[in-house]
Amino acid sequence: DAAVAGMLKQKAAFESVLRKYGYDGALYPSKHTIITEINIPRKAYRDFIGSEAAQVNFMMKALVTAQMNDILQIHIYNLADAKSPEKATDEFDYMGLFRNIDGVKPFDAVPNAVATAYRTTSKLLRGSKYDAALTKALRLPKSAGGGAFKNKKGKITLVLWAKTTTD
Repeated sequence: DAAVAGMLKQKAAFESVLRKYGYDGALYPSKHTIITEINIPRKAYRDFIGSEAAQVNFMMKALVTAQMNDILQIHIYNLADAKSPEKATDEFDYMGLFRNIDGVKPFDAVPNAVATAYRTTSKLLRGSKYDAALTKALRLPKSAGGGAFKNKKGKITLVLWAKTTTD
């Protein structure tokens, strides 16, 4: 949850700079928000978080939280692991949606759990929009996060989780 909160903290910092220079919709047009190179590793390095469960958890929450906060696009870092597990030396080597693809034939790439999480979350929310009023009506306790989404046909999808302060 702290990693997702960090995503919103960074968004707020960038928006502050834009407002400072007049990009507020009045003097200059307000700007859209996208995020590039977002992910956490499947393995902990130094004092940084990292595990397969943490990566999956983060990615699903990041996708949902982005929609809830007008972030239009998220670009994952990285399509595939930069190195094989035995050669990985830092967190950036171990962030791929797929295992390392060096020497792998086309269509033989092996997805990591985060790829399945990303695909599942995307499929469940495809065609749906965040509904702030419906989310508010849920009256979620402070110990829960998530939101309500509605598609054009009125189908509601709830994405909810228990908040945590530990890995």
